[in-house]
Formats: sequence, C-alpha cells, structure tokens
Amino acid sequence: MRKKDEIFESEKQKDPEISRNPSWYNNIHGINYIASYCRNSYEMWKYYDSKIIERELGYAKKVGFDSIRIYLNYRAWFEDSIGFIQNFRHFFEISSQLGLYVNPTIFDGCGVENADITTQTTTVGARYDSASPIFRTLLNRGHEREYVEEYLWNRIIPDLNDERVLFWEYWAPTPGPSKMGNEYWPVYEHYCSDLIQSADPKAILAWDIMNEPPYPGNPLIENEKPELIQPFLNHFIDFVHKKSNGAPVLIGFADLNFSQMNIECDILCFHSYKLPPILRMDLKKAKKRALKLKNSLLCNECLSYFLFHERPDEQTQLEMIKEQHAAFKKENIGWMAWHLIEGDGFLPYCGFIRRDGSLKPAAEYLKNQIRK
Repeated sequence: MRKKDEIFESEKQKDPEISRNPSWYNNIHGINYIASYCRNSYEMWKYYDSKIIERELGYAKKVGFDSIRIYLNYRAWFEDSIGFIQNFRHFFEISSQLGLYVNPTIFDGCGVENADITTQTTTVGARYDSASPIFRTLLNRGHEREYVEEYLWNRIIPDLNDERVLFWEYWAPTPGPSKMGNEYWPVYEHYCSDLIQSADPKAILAWDIMNEPPYPGNPLIENEKPELIQPFLNHFIDFVHKKSNGAPVLIGFADLNFSQMNIECDILCFHSYKLPPILRMDLKKAKKRALKLKNSLLCNECLSYFLFHERPDEQTQLEMIKEQHAAFKKENIGWMAWHLIEGDGFLPYCGFIRRDGSLKPAAEYLKNQIRK
C-alpha cells in the first residue's frame, strides 16, 4: 500500500478531477488544528502568523498525520477578504509542501455568538456557583467542585449573560444561527467562491460545509431559528459541490443522529468522543449506514479525552487515546483527532503537542501506530 504523501504527489499530477473510491477515506489519520496563538477561528485568521503556522504544521507531519482540519471564519473574511485569502493560500502552500491534505470547515455551528469579539471578561470561578446543574457537571466532568477549583477556576472567559461561555469560552459560531436565512446567502456564496478559487483542489480532503450544525436538543448550542438549518445546508452543499467541480463535500455532524444526517453528501461524517464499548457500537452503526448509502465514511473529530477523565494529565490522555484508537483501527474507519497543539483556546490540555513542540505520550503512541 502506498503512503499518503505518495498518493498525494501522484494525485497532484492528475487533471482535472480527483477520483476516490469510498474505501480511500478508511486510511485517513488526520488532526484538527487551531493555531496555538489564538482562542478561536476568528483570531486565527485575523492575526494570521505564518511562522507559527509553518512550525506547527511541521509538528503534524512529525507525528505522521496525513491531513489537517481547519476552521475558517466568515467574519475574518468579511473584514479583510484580500488578506484572508492571501493567508488561506499560504496555508495550502505549506500543507502541500508537507504532503498534508486539508479539510477546510467553511461554517461552524458551535460556540456563543459574539464571544470571539467580546472585550469584557470574567472567570470560570466567578460564574460557577450560579451556573445551571448541566454546566456545572460539564465543567467538573462528573466529579466534585474541587476539580473545577484545581484546573479551571481562574480561566478567563467572556463576560456574557449566556452561561454556555463556561464551556465554549471564546469560541463563536460563524456566521451564527441567526444569520442563516436566504437573505444572507449571496454574500456567503461570494465567501465560498473565494475559498474554492484559492484552494489547491488536489490538496482538498473534502470541504466541510458546517461543523456541528446547530440542531435543537443540544444544550451546548442555542438556535432560535432551527427551521433555517436544512435549507442552508442543502443550498451550500449544492453550491460548493458545483463551484468546486465536484470536490468531495461533507458535514461534520455532532453525533450519529441519522434523522439529521439525511442530507446528500459525498462522505458520511460524524464526531465521537465516546469510549468503548459505546464507541465500538457507534462505529459499527456508522459503517452500516455508509454502506447503505454507498458513501465514504470519516470521523473528523475524535480521539480526545475532554469528556471523560479524572484529571487532565498526559497519562490519562494516553490511556484513553489507546482505547479509542483501537476501536477505529478494528473497524477500519478513517479519523481526525482533536486537537494538534496546546494553545490559548478552550480545553488546551487536549492538544497532542506541547507548546514547545515536544510530543506528549499520546502523540508518540499515534506516531508509532501510524508507522505500522
């Protein structure tokens, strides 16, 4: 079997369109990437630091990841489309040099609106006691208040009324649930066109139309206009697919809710932060669904321990990554772990790389597994 970079180099010579059979994605071993200097996707592109980006993509290559998922930001493009596209092209140039496929996420349903531009701040500790039980449980990971006091109490967060900032901190949706109506579509089409025209089509793993669409029922997401979701997704799946001459498109669904996933995409994509045996059951269900739809299958957020741990330390991370990775390996499903490097964003301890560029034990483990 050829290595991914060899496949990448050969595909770059093909013209005009890449053809991949459904099983091609089974071998993907990628990583989600939020640059270490930023707290959210807006800051990553607003304050784009080419030297840091180049260095950190090098870390991804060092581990052996073959693809990288990035979160784009409509607001950053709207404020400076020329600068944004210049930086977007640079990202592809570096990724191409390293043999990394890119999975760009165009829109994002996660976060709290305006959290990325809020200047007033508070701390987790100042808000913890007044938070609802569900958010206290999310913060203390099912343990006691002492967990929050030890690991999260002094973390600075936006001072907004929405208690979801306790979890998302400075992460914000783009463009946001309130701005998904068709009156906004023309400018979003311009945004998508700019992205597609600037990307190297041979380096595209797939276009991710939206990260975790804001469907009802998710306590971490607020959306007062859920009726806008389906038309929005259908329109931009079709638009991006046509504009990119048939490049693969997907939606990074938060879980395996098949009623929500009833949308025509090239790749059935889902997220999972569960542990075996529930994880193994979900992977089997996903394979069965993909086979029925004759779709490729990919989990582009997984291999992370942020939901289940006694303490956020490197040994705990290693143990949980081993369990999760074994499940993906057994079911032969491609994965993109969350996330590359410790930084200023929320849940920094989930990074596989330390700020100084050294590999954590979990990264060393994946490096060895990828080489096998």
